[in-house]
Amino acid sequence: MAALTFDFWSNLFRFEYDAVWSQNNLLHRTFPNLPAAETRGTVQARIARINELRNRIAHHEPIHRSRHKDLYNLILECIGFVDTQTRDWVKLHSTVFYVAGTPPTRSAELPGLPLSSTNLRPPPIVSADTSVLDALGLAVAARPPVVVLEEEGAPPVAITLDMLSAFISVQATHGGGLVDLSETNIADVVANVAGPVTRTIDLGASTGDVQAAFFPPGVVHNLRPQVVIVTTSNSIAGVVTHPVLKYR
Repeated sequence: MAALTFDFWSNLFRFEYDAVWSQNNLLHRTFPNLPAAETRGTVQARIARINELRNRIAHHEPIHRSRHKDLYNLILECIGFVDTQTRDWVKLHSTVFYVAGTPPTRSAELPGLPLSSTNLRPPPIVSADTSVLDALGLAVAARPPVVVLEEEGAPPVAITLDMLSAFISVQATHGGGLVDLSETNIADVVANVAGPVTRTIDLGASTGDVQAAFFPPGVVHNLRPQVVIVTTSNSIAGVVTHPVLKYR
């Protein structure tokens, strides 16, 4: 059933199937929150409008003249006819109006909100001689839990909790279970543990650019970036470890 198109489901509400929907109160059993006055025909009218919008988007046709707010509310209404909790979840997580209200910029490859308007937090910065003990404490307190090794003349390096944990595990194995974290440093971690695939992106980019950075075309899954470091001309503005950003 998951392979069936949206067009298939919308066509189930055509007048030819009126007898089906009128049997055993099927329409209101399918849509338990549907008002009693609603009929198969009124449901079809709603679904047809949603299907038309879906088709225009899927076919890369312009939708800028559409009444976006009305259609958005119509989609939420139809979801609510089935389940109000699902409707509320969709509304809470939807970014439709954030994207619609943010025009593309010359600096962004893909549309979305400017990265500068998101809740990026500068990560803790460490040096090569920062002890693993200190780096571990910084990483645990950071959100996301990543510290960045920054040295002059070299690109920034993301140090994740997984890297630190792997390093400690290796050291414990070689040291008979004992590790002095104050006597090992970030340089040791970088030299002994493979880090995540990382990409750097400028703060002038958009949230769409960040999402695209996690899925570069032609790159197999295990070689895709796991960390995107957001930079300005002279500093690190934030670290992203998931392709979906919180906007506020």
